Amino acid sequence: MTAELAAESVAAPRRAQGAIYGRLGSYPKGLWFVTSNSACGILIGPRGQWRAFVPGAESMSLDDSGRLWVASESGSRLYQRDGRLLTPGLVRVDTRGLDQWQRPECTV
Repeated sequence: MTAELAAESVAAPRRAQGAIYGRLGSYPKGLWFVTSNSACGILIGPRGQWRAFVPGAESMSLDDSGRLWVASESGSRLYQRDGRLLTPGLVRVDTRGLDQWQRPECTV
C-alpha cells in the first residue's frame, strides 16, 4: 500500500493498542481502535464514538462470522493485584447493541 493508493488516512488515537476494519453492531464498516491500560479500555469508532471496553485490550480481530475477539493483558498475573479488574486473556465480545454501550468512565 502506498499513499497514492489509499482512499483516505486516519490518525490513530493516542495510546492506540489495536485496530480493525469492519462492521461492529449496527454500525457500517469502518476503522475501530482500542486504547487501554490495565484498568480501563475504550473502543473508539469511525465516527468518533467512545464506548467502555475490555480493560487491558491490546489487539482485536474479527473472525469469518464477524465475531469480535480481543486479547487483554489484564488477565496476566502481573496485573492481578491492587484490586484491578480481572479479565480473561482472550475475550469474545458480543457487539449487538453496541450503540447502547456506555461511554467510558475512565481515562487512558
